[in-house]
Amino acid sequence: MKKKIKNILRPVKYLFLIAFALGIFGDIFLFKNSLGFIIIFIFFLWLLTVWLFGYSPKVSFYIVFAFLGLILILLVFKVMIIPNKAAVWLYLFLFWATAQQLKDLLKDS
Repeated sequence: MKKKIKNILRPVKYLFLIAFALGIFGDIFLFKNSLGFIIIFIFFLWLLTVWLFGYSPKVSFYIVFAFLGLILILLVFKVMIIPNKAAVWLYLFLFWATAQQLKDLLKDS
């Protein structure tokens, strides 16, 4: 069943990746208020993208470091609301990357 769904979604996997990237950009820089359901929807787009592309936990950790760098840069320029929104995404990706890494460790042992 999973394989069948994956084969159906494979042609549009780049569309999910683009929607994910634009969603995070919009949430951090364009929308004034963060809504919980938008954050959850965008995060599920990321989970779907990870499943379709077969990303390793390293990719999630790279995104965590990118958000950390973004937060530091924005704090230097004293933009107050945006680092808080980026921190939410940093925590979500840190959680997901850690969960992925633990799953891989348990599968290997």
